[in-house]
Amino acid sequence: MSDEPSTFRVPMSIGEVRSEKDKKGEEAKVCDVAIHLDFLKKIENIQLFKNFFMTIVFEGLKDKHGVICRDDKIILKNRKAFGTLQMHRIQQREINEKMEKTNISLIDEISGNVDSNKPKPLIETIASTENVPRIPEYRLIRRKTQPNCLIGEFKFPDIISVKELTLDVGEDRIVIESTSRNYLLDIFVPYVIRQSSCTSTFNKTTKILTVTMPLVGG
Repeated sequence: MSDEPSTFRVPMSIGEVRSEKDKKGEEAKVCDVAIHLDFLKKIENIQLFKNFFMTIVFEGLKDKHGVICRDDKIILKNRKAFGTLQMHRIQQREINEKMEKTNISLIDEISGNVDSNKPKPLIETIASTENVPRIPEYRLIRRKTQPNCLIGEFKFPDIISVKELTLDVGEDRIVIESTSRNYLLDIFVPYVIRQSSCTSTFNKTTKILTVTMPLVGG
């Protein structure tokens, strides 16, 4: 790793601190952190990068809000938010331009594979022999006649049978996968879903999977 100071940017947005109720009904401080999806995909399966990113988040909270976080943490599996997610105001910038101005790759900086004679972008592509999963077209609806129910419609044009799909609905997360057709959709929603009451149907004609998700409080 080079002794010279380097500059790199992490594509994220730190929201404002607010109070929410935790599972015990006690007041807890909450702050939403929005992360660029491409960046998240690069680090989510590499523990070293995830730990480094959490350190950056903690430092960001300290610098922006004066909040000092302890290093111990719990990463939830089926829920990554408490309360109602807040809107983030994010400036639209040309990411390629920002990358070109950055001297050292964040991933290379951590790995120690830095060539000081060769400028590098913010994030380099991690080589993979696997095909990139396809994301199906979808939409999420809350009808005026059913405000306490979230309906998801997901289109899979080349799926023949529902047996090719696996569906997992968490408290605020929807995961749909087809290994045979190389589909993967993993999204979070700003609601708390009543998991035990969810239903789904697959229309073989329209190739649309419809998931009906009652919401907590409804």
